Order: sequence, then structure tokens, then C-alpha cells
Amino acid sequence: RHQSTFWFVVFNLWCVAVTLVVAPLHEIIYWSALLLQFEVHSRLKEVGFLQTSREEFYSVIFFLPLMFVLVTLLTIALVGFSKWLLVGSWSAGDRPFYSWFHFRWVALMSGFGVLSDLIEQLGGTWLAVAYLRIMGAEVGKRVCFFGHGFEYDLLRIGDDVCIGHNCDVTAHTVENMVMKLEGLSFDKGSSILSDSVIMPGGQAETWSVLLEHSQVLKGDVVPSGRTFGGLPAKLVESCTTDADCVNPLCRVPLHGASEVDDGEVAHNV
Repeated sequence: RHQSTFWFVVFNLWCVAVTLVVAPLHEIIYWSALLLQFEVHSRLKEVGFLQTSREEFYSVIFFLPLMFVLVTLLTIALVGFSKWLLVGSWSAGDRPFYSWFHFRWVALMSGFGVLSDLIEQLGGTWLAVAYLRIMGAEVGKRVCFFGHGFEYDLLRIGDDVCIGHNCDVTAHTVENMVMKLEGLSFDKGSSILSDSVIMPGGQAETWSVLLEHSQVLKGDVVPSGRTFGGLPAKLVESCTTDADCVNPLCRVPLHGASEVDDGEVAHNV
């Protein structure tokens, strides 16, 4: 279909239609919160709860943030429901451009874009972890998540994992007009520092570290107990004992670990 002018036009019309529906959602959230606040305020005045200007002031201070949170949570629920309705669970595999899957993927991508600022604000909190689980990710205990993704059903995060600011954990690539989805795995104790990427099919093994602004290529692995960095990621440090590997803050430089190959890179699965 990607060579068909007809499907090209249909797809772009679909994108325009989706944008017209999704783009106003930011404003809808804002104005809905205000309108709900005005409605609650009016009802409270009618029943006599707000008799002074000070009481009216406290009403605004208390109920306006509450209404905003309520509307925002309803928006998250709506986007989440749309995900489960249109796609269900994301699964690994290849899908061609302009297929029905591609149409649904674009629609959901636009919908999730509305939540991007909110999810960024939730980063590092238990709410971010709860959001991942609701969207289908497998997440362990004591996880700190600041990253961003989309196909969360293909994301597996073990215990004691930290994924830093602006780390990309999306599970798709586009190759020759074909969308390729593969899972990502972050094993126990692994740490991915800010602005780094592990591409689909990649894995960070137990107590491994990926440094800032680094990239692990598609299908590659950061070995257990190693610290990698660069574009593409290469070995920087290595644990010399099992004790080091359970304490990622106590690592020795590469020159102190004679058993490690000086040219080691993230190996393919």
C-alpha cells in the first residue's frame, strides 16, 4: 500500500481528522476544570455554604486544583480506554505502513501526545509507575521512571531499576515502510541515565549502567555489571567481584579489570 497514491491520501486525511479531534484536548481540560469550579461554587452559594468573600476565596483555592486533577484523571482514563479498545495489548511483530494497525497506531500516538506534559510532571513518582502498569507494562518494585514510551505492553522493568530523564523506551522502529515492534527489558538494578536510548529488542542486564546521551542499538545487550556509554554504547567500566555488581556505585575503571576486552561493545542477543 505504501506505493499507492490512494492510500497515501487516505492516510493523511486520517491524520488531519485525528489532529482536529485531539488538538483541542489541552484547552478542553483547562476550560472544563474552570467550568466545573464555577458550577461547584454556584451550588455552594445556593445552599448557603459561602457567605463571605473569604469563604469564596478558600472555595476557589481548594476546588479549582481539585477539578483540574479530576478532569486530568478522566482524560488519562479516556486515552487509556482508547488504547485498550483500539489495540488491546501491543505485541511484537512487523506491520506495513497504511495497514489498519498503522492507522490505529497514529491515532493513539496523537492521543498519548496530549498526556506527554502531564506524564513528564509525574516522573520519578509512584504515579508514573502506576501509569506504566495501567498501560500494560510489567514493572517491578522500587522503580524510578523518568522516561517516555508508547508501546508499554512490550516494556519489562525489573526491581530497583532507574530510567532517567528523557530516556526513550519506545518499542518500534520504521524500516523500509514497515513498522517493527520488539520488546525492551531492563533487568534488576539496571540504571539508564538521562537522554539515553535502548532501541527495541535491547536489554540492560542486572546492575548494568548506561551513561548519559548513549544509545544501545537494536537487539543489543548491556552485559550484567558493566557500565556502557557512547554512540553506539561501548564498555566504560566493569565490576571485578560479585559484591561490586550489587552496588552500582562501587565500580572499577576498565584498566583495573584485566579480564575485560578493551574493545567490548554491547553484544547482540
